[in-house]
Amino acid sequence: MHNVNSSKKTDIDTKIKGAEAYHSHGLYQESLEIYEQILSIVPKEDPARQKNIREIIALIKKEIKDLEQDDPALSSQDISQIKATWAGEENVSGILDSASAFKELGLFKEAIEEYTKLFKHDYPQAKIIPDLAECLFKIHSPSRVIDQIEKIIHENDLSDQEKAEIKFAFGMEMEKQDYKDLAFEFYESVKAIDPEFEGIQTQIDLIQRDRSYDSKYSYLLESNMVNAGQLQNVLAQSKQANRSVEYILMENLRIDKAEIGKSLSLFYKVPFKTFDPEIPIPYELLAKLKKTFLLQNNWVPLGWEMTTRAVDILIDDPTDLMKTDNITTLIKTKKSTLTLELKRI
Repeated sequence: MHNVNSSKKTDIDTKIKGAEAYHSHGLYQESLEIYEQILSIVPKEDPARQKNIREIIALIKKEIKDLEQDDPALSSQDISQIKATWAGEENVSGILDSASAFKELGLFKEAIEEYTKLFKHDYPQAKIIPDLAECLFKIHSPSRVIDQIEKIIHENDLSDQEKAEIKFAFGMEMEKQDYKDLAFEFYESVKAIDPEFEGIQTQIDLIQRDRSYDSKYSYLLESNMVNAGQLQNVLAQSKQANRSVEYILMENLRIDKAEIGKSLSLFYKVPFKTFDPEIPIPYELLAKLKKTFLLQNNWVPLGWEMTTRAVDILIDDPTDLMKTDNITTLIKTKKSTLTLELKRI
């Protein structure tokens, strides 16, 4: 059985990273929504974190309010006037007025043309993307939206950093529309431009964590580290040599252990960790367990969380109910946190 509290803590920490990524790119409303979700799941037993999250929420709300005061909404009279002229002044204020009016009137194509002009001006991209994305989704299919973004990037003289910023922001918009596969494509292209782009790995990890992988090696296949033919050969070699598939992948195809671990982790939805023999294991956890038993069953207790008394277990197959039931019985605990490790044979 997984330790619910530990899983919740991991989920909270992951969501905080996502919220911080949104905030760092000026997407305050999106960041606020995530922090409010976080507040709803922070345990009552952790008042310090609850207080910290509330303070962050208050600060973000103030930032949003300040921005709204700096950029007041158009009145109906303003919109009527812009509708009559169908054009605004060629400065940031005029373009924003025209774009907002066109959007309010449902003239999304015209609004897109206006919002696109802002990329040629000194105006924060984080403020352009949400409205531009909303208009694009109104008249284009998701895949067509990608084409339009590439066109905008191509037609404007943008730096690599600006290209990455645009694609990252649109990836987030794709996620909001629940087009996670397309968002993943955007994030991968951002990483190709700048592997160290702030928040990119967090977003990629979040999508991968939520995706459903139908086999232990789907990630390796999707990442082109191995193809279907090679994997079939590996399975055959594994049986012939009486070795684990993971061993053959590492020895014959030279695939890094960390990548194999990541693939298994995404499939089993538990963390991957390499066993470190230097880490001391509490004697009391091993006192009633025989070494031969642990070796045959491929699991070992690593320690426990003192407050919850949940035991940390390193195991090769978290879905093996016989093993997990044995763990609960032998360790005499109702709570356990499972961590994945590769078979050593």
